[in-house]
Amino acid sequence: MGFAFWKLERYDAAAACYTKCANLRSVMADQAMVEFGELVESVKGLQRRTESQGNEILAAEGVPVDALEENGRKMLDLAKESIDSGSVSLGCVMAISGMRIIRDDALLPVVRSFSDFE
Repeated sequence: MGFAFWKLERYDAAAACYTKCANLRSVMADQAMVEFGELVESVKGLQRRTESQGNEILAAEGVPVDALEENGRKMLDLAKESIDSGSVSLGCVMAISGMRIIRDDALLPVVRSFSDFE
């Protein structure tokens, strides 16, 4: 999700996602910190925030913090936004991630149809 926010130029939300991932000690924590470092290097003036500030930023973006199903729906929303902005590959990754949480048999053929165009 952090990478999607980065590509959509919503840098504070991207940074909040990366640090949230690292703070949760998820399997992606190390990669999240690598990408966070790259984000900070590429975006001048981006500041490290506290966890509560990051949660506020994510909530303002509509990301349901600590709510798995709602978070999956937000991933599907970001997938649509990414595809609409021309980032089809990223949109497909976000859709597949969201589909791991939100089971919807109608979505898989849609994602497959996008991969046929790349």
